[in-house]
Amino acid sequence: MTSLIYMILINALVPEIGGFHLGASHRVFPRVVLKSDIINIHERRIEMNAIDSSDSSECENPLLDEEVCSAFTIKTCSSTACTRKKSSLGIDDLAVYGGLYVRKGEAGAHAVEVEESGCLGSCKFAPCVAIEHSEFHGTVGLEGMTDQEFQDSLFHNIITEEDIDRVWNCVENAIEVMSNEDEDE
Repeated sequence: MTSLIYMILINALVPEIGGFHLGASHRVFPRVVLKSDIINIHERRIEMNAIDSSDSSECENPLLDEEVCSAFTIKTCSSTACTRKKSSLGIDDLAVYGGLYVRKGEAGAHAVEVEESGCLGSCKFAPCVAIEHSEFHGTVGLEGMTDQEFQDSLFHNIITEEDIDRVWNCVENAIEVMSNEDEDE
């Protein structure tokens, strides 16, 4: 059972091992991983650990201040409603979590936390993603959210790679704006 969970987790965290597309905007991650993929996964996991454990005192993107990055936490809902919605669409339970984790690593924003959470309270818009900032209570609305998302302070229906990109771009933009404000002061 542990090895199956490990394979599903790595599959979500390392989407380049495979998966197939449903149309132009849906990427579905397979639940079964081939033995040859396990070797590639292991090598990729070693790379990811090396990146995470390397000196992260500076973000790779100079516009992403490490101190500002550390104030952000991305929460992916893992409640029953969100999990069922992903399952009904053939999406791996950890695909959103893994997609956001990979994007923060690619951007060099290693101090941004990506976590699973309990229900975020917008089950009819599942699956949802919330952003928290250490200086504010609860979740925050970000530039780039739809009106309804901004009102709920949650990203709704995060299903495709483009949706995950939109979430990350909003977080990255907020970090850049806050970094620039800190420089101006």
